[in-house]
Amino acid sequence: MDLSKLSKSSLEGVINSMLEDLDSEKSPLVNKYEDLICEMLYYIDEDEAIEIVKHMKPFGEVYTIESVEDTLTKSGINYDDIIEYYLCMNMFYNDCKTYPESKRLDINEFCLEMSKLFINDSDAPKYKVEKYFKM
Repeated sequence: MDLSKLSKSSLEGVINSMLEDLDSEKSPLVNKYEDLICEMLYYIDEDEAIEIVKHMKPFGEVYTIESVEDTLTKSGINYDDIIEYYLCMNMFYNDCKTYPESKRLDINEFCLEMSKLFINDSDAPKYKVEKYFKM
């Protein structure tokens, strides 16, 4: 079956129909395929993350991937995806920099702690970070 001729919206419709059928059958496969699709759909590689951060306003990249990795290591934070922390720490710096400054808080610690809360939110959907930056 050659799916290459289907438009993105047609293919999306077919996949949604398949997932609905699996879900109505209470098939355990629905979660497997939904996760597989989301992994591909919301995947952000290092180059894409750098491009996203480069366009953040008003400061762009404040934390490099290497500096984020170093911060996490020094803080003893076990992380699976450095890209999530890279995106979130830069997001919080760009969006919230004035708040910690006004409260005389350490800006780096603030961005790290807010990123941890955002990434590890227990009632958030899977791929929360990736969905946020892909939308």
